[in-house]
Amino acid sequence: MENKIEIFNDPDVLHLKSELNELEQYFNQLTADKTEFEKLLSDFHNRHTVELGNIILEILKLRKLKFKSDRVKFEDAENDEKQYYEQVETEKKKHQYFLNDDEKIELKKKFRRATFLCHPDKVNDTFKDAAQKIFIQLKLAYEANDLNRVSEILNELEKGNYFKTKSETINEKDKLKAEIVKFKSQIQTLETEIAEIKESETYKTIIEIDSWDDYFKHTKEKLTMELEELNSEILG
Repeated sequence: MENKIEIFNDPDVLHLKSELNELEQYFNQLTADKTEFEKLLSDFHNRHTVELGNIILEILKLRKLKFKSDRVKFEDAENDEKQYYEQVETEKKKHQYFLNDDEKIELKKKFRRATFLCHPDKVNDTFKDAAQKIFIQLKLAYEANDLNRVSEILNELEKGNYFKTKSETINEKDKLKAEIVKFKSQIQTLETEIAEIKESETYKTIIEIDSWDDYFKHTKEKLTMELEELNSEILG
């Protein structure tokens, strides 16, 4: 009679692995959410600076002239002009690919999927450094709207070059419990950071905008009027 080897699966370990897996998935969702919120703010900031930067610089220059007889106000205005000029130069150097609405949706979906497969905080410690390098490349491509590069990274990961998560590779109770505590702490931090983004004035402004094109058009018109008023005031 053939002897069969029975493998005992500790129900406590299975339960811990299941709990850790759920936390990993929620952590991944929050990480992707936070990255998307940050990208929204970054995209808005970039477009605001690129489209309105020159006229704002002209306004700051005139404000500086307006306060030429007041040393303190003049220095403050000069500092504002210098800092904003540096901001404009930095934003203009950024390269972003243009995507239509369907491509933007595709980019988000692929980024989320790729994040799940390579986030360095989720993978076995042995592969953490390798995952970190890929994850950095993924984020940079996502921030630049580089759909082709994000697709390439995802394809490589889905071919089998992905990293197994801790819930798949850890089998000791104490280590599983430690990872669960760690993930709960990281999740709490992410939830706090996302809440802070949603409470920021910039985010509240952005989500109330129906059309960015209309917003920047109207804002430019207002700034043009302000510039003309300052010119009249200074030139008399």
